[in-house]
Amino acid sequence: MTKTFTGKAILLALGFGLLSLLFSLAAIAAIGAAFALTGAPAMPPDIGFAAGVSGPAIAAILLSRLSGTLRTLLARITSGLPSLWVVALPALFAATVWISATASGADVEWRSGTTMVSTLVFHIFVISLLEETGWRGYLTPRLLSRVSPLGASLCVSLVWFAWHAPKFSIGWDYILGAAFACIGLSILATALLSLKQGGFAACVILHASANLSQVLLDTERASYAAQVTAFLATSALAAILAAIALWRLGPNLGHPASN
Repeated sequence: MTKTFTGKAILLALGFGLLSLLFSLAAIAAIGAAFALTGAPAMPPDIGFAAGVSGPAIAAILLSRLSGTLRTLLARITSGLPSLWVVALPALFAATVWISATASGADVEWRSGTTMVSTLVFHIFVISLLEETGWRGYLTPRLLSRVSPLGASLCVSLVWFAWHAPKFSIGWDYILGAAFACIGLSILATALLSLKQGGFAACVILHASANLSQVLLDTERASYAAQVTAFLATSALAAILAAIALWRLGPNLGHPASN
């Protein structure tokens, strides 16, 4: 039986989180400098967003290359599609966004249908894929060889939360939501890794589902109150689903493979 936490596991998680943050900041700076050299007025927001979340993927690829496990990482993130039941995740989170934003009583502005689809595709194949390559493609399996699944999930949630530190200036409501989201989603993702019809792709879909408040709501026109209410509601949903997963599966979360 592995222990929930070990010093080496915590240091591994913290080291990976710090490296991911440094690569994210470096990517933003590098792409910003490239745009400045071309004389462009400003970096497009989506490109800046993608650069900001690229750190975990860059760190995972670099560390895997150095340790000779790059093929294992690539095999893990291309291991196949999850079952159709995973579609329930975005549907559940989308319903939560709609209900909470509407119930907030604040000004709500929804994106157009085509913009929703294009934004969702961007969040799945760029934002979520880049982040999950690091958090679930590399870090979680490495931790599972040292600590229990619940321990690995909590270690990942800690560094994942800290990696969001540049956004903490948004306010305490964001910090609270990010904390619940990181813990809940980390536990759920570890559980999904153990499912025959789940796996890495399901983790990407879960991550994108949690971001649906940014996909469905027009973030430039919807009121801040509506956006933060939807964000807190989806974070709470992630925490509730994680509690259900722990109740049904126990702290071993279905014994995810650590290879």
